[in-house]
Amino acid sequence: MRFQGIKAWAVGLLAIVAGGVAYAAVPQRNRMQPPDEVDAMLADLAAAAESQPAQSPLRQAVEAGESEAAREMLEFRPYNEAPLPEGFPTYTPVGVIQVKQYPAYRKADGPAFWPLFQHIKSEGIPMTVPVEMTQMSRGNRPMSFLYQNTSVGDAGADEDIPGVTVNDAEPAIAVSLGIRGRMNPQTAADAKERLEAWLADQTEYRAAGEEAVRYFGYSSPMVPDRDKYWETQILIERVGE
Repeated sequence: MRFQGIKAWAVGLLAIVAGGVAYAAVPQRNRMQPPDEVDAMLADLAAAAESQPAQSPLRQAVEAGESEAAREMLEFRPYNEAPLPEGFPTYTPVGVIQVKQYPAYRKADGPAFWPLFQHIKSEGIPMTVPVEMTQMSRGNRPMSFLYQNTSVGDAGADEDIPGVTVNDAEPAIAVSLGIRGRMNPQTAADAKERLEAWLADQTEYRAAGEEAVRYFGYSSPMVPDRDKYWETQILIERVGE
């Protein structure tokens, strides 16, 4: 029995490493609560589409007469596998482009999954969602595990685990697109293009620097691809600030 338990744990860990998102347990099968605006959007799809920019997949689906597809976007809720960091806004509905305000937060930055997993395990840091990434390459990629709040742990390099540094992120604004399905470079590129087109139409906002794109992953590898959820975001700032 002990060997079987160890074997199951090892297989699960390999799956986690391959997926690039760190969760230590089988996901609980409850779903996140939908954002407050979702009920009103479902009640009036035409108004929901009109409230969205031209680049929104939700708006495009409604305008193409694909009401059922639009409803599926809005009705989708990610699995609730771990808590959000304190003060974080909830997920962006699938197909929706949304401006979101983020508080200051603490995160462990590392070159790949395994060093970060070792870090939170050794420090006793509980897992949160989302996991933050700035690259959409396959295999190992830089990522960040977010702490519950800025009072947990201490900023600075982890002297025991090379490449891992705990940093504090400043409050920020981001424009986000909610996406259902497995993370992949093609979908990420399409989402980035949509957000850049949205930004090009703006007079109130501009990109907050040249390297402003990030990806928030909410789903562990144990979640089926059809139920995975993530966001592509561009960090923005108000013009004149």
